[in-house]
Amino acid sequence: MVVHLLTPTLGNRSYIVTVGNSPSSVHRSLLQPLWLLEFEGESAVGEGLHKMREVRLSPPLRTIAVEPVKAMVVMMICELLYRIVKDSDVELYQFVESAILRLDDVDSKSQSTAIANFHLHFLVHLSSHLGYAPTNNYSVGHFFDIKEGEFTLLKPLHNLYFEPEQARLLFDIYSVAPTALCELQLNRDIRRSFLNSMVDYFGYHTDAIHKVRSIELFSEVF
Repeated sequence: MVVHLLTPTLGNRSYIVTVGNSPSSVHRSLLQPLWLLEFEGESAVGEGLHKMREVRLSPPLRTIAVEPVKAMVVMMICELLYRIVKDSDVELYQFVESAILRLDDVDSKSQSTAIANFHLHFLVHLSSHLGYAPTNNYSVGHFFDIKEGEFTLLKPLHNLYFEPEQARLLFDIYSVAPTALCELQLNRDIRRSFLNSMVDYFGYHTDAIHKVRSIELFSEVF
């Protein structure tokens, strides 16, 4: 089996792993989307596939593989990271790791709003780690200029911008603590519209965002 991993310093890497129940193989149950792993790796020579063995969970996760709504969030984040992130650094990896642990820890019954808002918060902060975070100069009534990456009082002369309502939401999501996502009281239409705007924002920097098929599913469900 070939698995695709985000690593702290080597970006996205593909590894070949022997799946099975023998002592020398890896059990399939360990290879779940976004699970945090430690393993022994063997780098390939030339264009060959890297190898992995002695895989273990670090730490084990409790809910993201068994709760359907969280599993949908996980699949979108997986596809985002696979399509968009090529190079990685420790800060980006730690951001993703922290996000996974928070999602796993959220109570689906009492904090369903936090889960519904999770992908938006992740997208906004992922932009920061990829080098195109919005500037911190928001004022009420401002637009957000996608090309310049900044809030502006005047409507941009091009069509790549957020309307004031979406610009305010961009600032709110960027500012809110990840543990306070329940405070963002958004309905489905607002989430869908803002997600589409974030696709435009990412799309200005990378065409790869348009290959993330799970975004369309998210716009229908959340």
